[in-house]
Amino acid sequence: MSDNEQQTQQSERNQLISIILNAFKDDGHLRFIALVVGITVVFTGASPIIPDKLILPIFILLGVCVLAAIVFKIVDVVARGSEKFLPPPELSGTIQIKSRDNERAIPIYTFYGLSKHPFSPPQANNRVDYQDFKDDLDSPIQSIWAEPFGDYYINTCKTIEGFQVDFKSHRLHYSNITVRPLHGQPLELPRRITQLVIKAKGQTKDGKPLALGVRIVNGYYQHWKNSYDGTLTLARELPVDDFGEIAIPIQRDVDTWTMFRADGNIYYDSYRGDRGRFRDDVFKYIIGITLEFGEKEGRHLFAGEGTVIISEIFFR
Repeated sequence: MSDNEQQTQQSERNQLISIILNAFKDDGHLRFIALVVGITVVFTGASPIIPDKLILPIFILLGVCVLAAIVFKIVDVVARGSEKFLPPPELSGTIQIKSRDNERAIPIYTFYGLSKHPFSPPQANNRVDYQDFKDDLDSPIQSIWAEPFGDYYINTCKTIEGFQVDFKSHRLHYSNITVRPLHGQPLELPRRITQLVIKAKGQTKDGKPLALGVRIVNGYYQHWKNSYDGTLTLARELPVDDFGEIAIPIQRDVDTWTMFRADGNIYYDSYRGDRGRFRDDVFKYIIGITLEFGEKEGRHLFAGEGTVIISEIFFR
């Protein structure tokens, strides 16, 4: 086993230990269970000096405490999991800002660093450009991210061909970039638009094809993930040598677009109803497109390392 592999395994073990310790730190039920188990161990060691008639009742009491804590934990987990089925509060897509002189509504998407004046394409256009990576004065990238535990990375630069991304992705936490709209203006999509198109190519160091996953950030600051089962990211394989168009349907389809909850902003939204269902205005404003990189395994995205070049992103 190489030094890099050993370091990666060690970092993943450290991350797992950290997650467990944080769970005990933040979760009262787990702390209680650990306390009762500890008392039981100590009591077992001290049992020779405890009268026989008290041993059985004490063990029964400790067992009941542990079972009660486990039941409460299960109820808590089920209750938290059911939150995604509850209709969140409906917002108008603005935040009310109060000052001494007046009260005004600020669009939520301006907190993303974008203009408050969205770009509305002419009705006759069947194609709407989102980002062509040609403007040297305006950064096309909102953010980049790679898994910090291990030797994963992501680097970006502009080239003659387009926007180049060099990366190494974790098997679950994919290296990714979030692309801003042209000129820093939110894009107001006409209802006739049915596809997001990404023109790109990519390959691993040994020439195998790469794949990407997609999330869309809308005007309510929601992140919607393109997935095939509500959980796993749907992988779109890229051509290796020549640029190709990856066309992704954006119709209101509950099977392919689901709320990406890890972002933490799910209450800035407008949909009503059960999991995965949303109103027609969810993709009315587009403020960011997140591209996740890796290799394709079955239908979902997996770990990978290589180079992707993106020529342009548009809607049609």
